[in-house]
Amino acid sequence: MVTPQAGGCYSATTTTSNTIPITVNAVPTVSAGNDTVVFKGASFLLRGSATGDIATYLWVPSTYLSSTSVPNPVITPLATTTYTLHAISVANCEATANVTIKVLTKIIVPNAFTPNGDGINDTWRIVGLADYTGATIDVYNRYGQSVFHATTYKEWDGNYNGKPLPSSTYYYIINPKNNLPLLSGWVVIIR
Repeated sequence: MVTPQAGGCYSATTTTSNTIPITVNAVPTVSAGNDTVVFKGASFLLRGSATGDIATYLWVPSTYLSSTSVPNPVITPLATTTYTLHAISVANCEATANVTIKVLTKIIVPNAFTPNGDGINDTWRIVGLADYTGATIDVYNRYGQSVFHATTYKEWDGNYNGKPLPSSTYYYIINPKNNLPLLSGWVVIIR
């Protein structure tokens, strides 16, 4: 029996009640692995894992996955996607974790362009580079003078300070960032 007292406090007397067993089921801990940057179409294993007595795994969405019901499915991504791994214990407790797979297109650097205004190959268009956040492009003449610099991808029109550069060979360095090596080579302007 509990007797109320002043100030919201209670004095308690001993009381006996029935014993009721309570089972507390632990929520699993889950990891979907590390965010990853890959080239379009490359295959690899997702590194999902969970601790606890796991009854079911489920990856959502199922796009590009070999299986949605295993912790380590093979993935062959064609587009950047965020996946959620659901781990459900035998006691029906669920935990989730996310992983983002960023997909990059292979960079294709042409070695010539013709900025003559005919509407065909008028700019130096580097296929795939727009997917690389923070990539830089530097182009130099044969004397090492910078004639083009970009910190976000844009097509080069063969001009320097608004004036057309002469037909010649120019040298480039592209830093795609994303922990990838520098690309370097030459490009010819044909007028």
